[in-house]
Amino acid sequence: MLLIKISLLGVGIIGGIGFVIRILFWVVGLYQIPPSQQPATSG
Repeated sequence: MLLIKISLLGVGIIGGIGFVIRILFWVVGLYQIPPSQQPATSG
């Protein structure tokens, strides 16, 4: 059970770090989000 908790925690941390880095890159304009993942814009 402890191993499962540690594994899930590790996966969550790595995923969170990757998500934060991706958002930061998108905010500063160094990373272009693929069209399929862009939020829909009205107009």
